[in-house]
Amino acid sequence: MRKREMKLELYNNKWPEQYQEIKEELTKLLSGLELECHHFGSTSIKGMTSKPIIDILIFVKNINMVDTYNDSMLQSGYVAKGENGIPRRRYFVKYAKDEINHIVHIHFYEKGDPKGLQELRFRDYLKENRMAFKRYLEVKVEASEKYKDNPEAYQNHKSTVIDDINKEIAKTKAFK
Repeated sequence: MRKREMKLELYNNKWPEQYQEIKEELTKLLSGLELECHHFGSTSIKGMTSKPIIDILIFVKNINMVDTYNDSMLQSGYVAKGENGIPRRRYFVKYAKDEINHIVHIHFYEKGDPKGLQELRFRDYLKENRMAFKRYLEVKVEASEKYKDNPEAYQNHKSTVIDDINKEIAKTKAFK
């Protein structure tokens, strides 16, 4: 059985364009919801090596309303995963043609949700702080080499550095 690959690619200038296309698709698909969309994750950070997965964070007024769109999301290839380990989030995955690897992750949070806001602060901090950028890049490369076919171990390997960077962010007035 083939497993998901934690294969990193050099930054691709097409990732922001892909985000815009997906955002337009989602805006039509979720026309009954008021959406605040953000490109986040490594593909949103210029120069960051990344798995080629477009991560989108969407704030909505009422998180429970997202559930009413599960069928239409599925018809467009987005598989609902519920909270998927993060309370008050709705998570969707779009799979590659191989039906194993992911090409899009969509994270819905209610407007003002602390976890959603933390994700955006993390992205912005890595764009501004070269040392944090470098630390995160190094741990990602190390994790992908050690755990190339184990997504959970890959994520766990990065978690200490992510937590440390989030603590730095919490101490930085510009990112509150």
